[in-house]
Amino acid sequence: MPEASATVLVRQPLTTVWEYCLIPEHVAALTPGVIGVETVTDGPVTVGTVWRGQMKGLGRAVDWTGEFTRVDAHTTTEFSSTESPLEFAISATFAEVRRGVELTYRIRNAGVGGAVGKLADALAIRAYQRSLSANAKKLPRLVDEWAATR
Repeated sequence: MPEASATVLVRQPLTTVWEYCLIPEHVAALTPGVIGVETVTDGPVTVGTVWRGQMKGLGRAVDWTGEFTRVDAHTTTEFSSTESPLEFAISATFAEVRRGVELTYRIRNAGVGGAVGKLADALAIRAYQRSLSANAKKLPRLVDEWAATR
């Protein structure tokens, strides 16, 4: 599976970063290509919580649905697509450090496969990595702005 990842330091308490990252609209701001996310199931995010959204790629928008397969409070989340034209998985790891929280965000997809697909996957994941890194750099400011309004 092709993978892109980014790690960023957010100078906020762990609970603030955790809460921010579990709001669907905020996930859309961090994840390249995602143009909308909404919660399908009620209640706090736990294993089995379902989200659906839309992503734009190759000039078209596609719908997807997925669920959380792991939720370790203030530590780790894992989310996998259940209905999507492109299988994907996202994980987030939260590590409390002296200056705040290091968030590592990983996105994996099934890729195209095959000889031509491997080259296309490699090119696509490089471009996606650049976008993910750029979005991650904005995250500390976005969390700070959100925390100031709470």
